[in-house]
Amino acid sequence: MPTYYSSLTLSRRSRLLAASALWTLVGFVLLCRGLVFLIADSRYLMVVLVLLLGTVKFFLVFRNTAQKNVMRVRNRKEWALIHEVFPLRTWILMSVMIILGFLLRGSPLPREFYSLIISGVGLGMVFASTVFWKAWMEEAGRADD
Repeated sequence: MPTYYSSLTLSRRSRLLAASALWTLVGFVLLCRGLVFLIADSRYLMVVLVLLLGTVKFFLVFRNTAQKNVMRVRNRKEWALIHEVFPLRTWILMSVMIILGFLLRGSPLPREFYSLIISGVGLGMVFASTVFWKAWMEEAGRADD
């Protein structure tokens, strides 16, 4: 392990774990926040739409993003700085999504539509986290060889 910034470096497997945990945690937070409103308002049809939206978001956007990030981690050196889990473009995208979330929450958009959007995005992120978890487990298998 390098001594330069050694407290900020993570192994390849640790970077995959960090990505897995981040996508899972953020996904579940968004999913639960949205579902609480939808269920409290008895919007059960919209809960079904959340399943559809989350699945579509996963297959059209998040799966590809997660796979690219896994390949990026695998193609990097064994030890790297913690911020290298994601490329700069992904960090910027995450920042923009956070800002858009705050703007949506403060917008005049009806609460059920806001809840549908954040729940769908959250479910897509949870689905995509499985790509990271699978890569993390595969990396453990490589370490055992």
